[in-house]
Amino acid sequence: MLGVKFTETMRGTFKRPGEAAERAIEFTITARGSALRPRFAADGTLSAEGIATRRPAHGQLILRPILGRTLRYELEFTGDDGRPYGFAGQKDLELLRLRKTMTTLPGQIRDRDGHVVGEVVVKFDLSSDLLGFLGSFRPA
Repeated sequence: MLGVKFTETMRGTFKRPGEAAERAIEFTITARGSALRPRFAADGTLSAEGIATRRPAHGQLILRPILGRTLRYELEFTGDDGRPYGFAGQKDLELLRLRKTMTTLPGQIRDRDGHVVGEVVVKFDLSSDLLGFLGSFRPA
């Protein structure tokens, strides 16, 4: 099987329910999987201001860029308070807006009970991260 791995960093902001202020969020993950299967294992770190500081994150990327035209990110992490949290987001790819839909990931942070603790928008910065991203692709 053709295995591949790559590393991706996304940065942005999130808002907690009832708050107007935006807070910083960032994650860097390395995804590993088969080029022939849509599910990739993902491991890395996640920081979300007031929730987690460079905490280990684990989960999956579900890549369906052709048939479903979606890229779904699902990560679990433990917050600085010792409680479990999850981040889930999805890129819905549109051919006429491909640059924006490939680089912008809306999502949510939820606590273990499923309550939303943050509405997230993170972006992949083409100007500063593209070369590193492309250079990170390796056989796995």
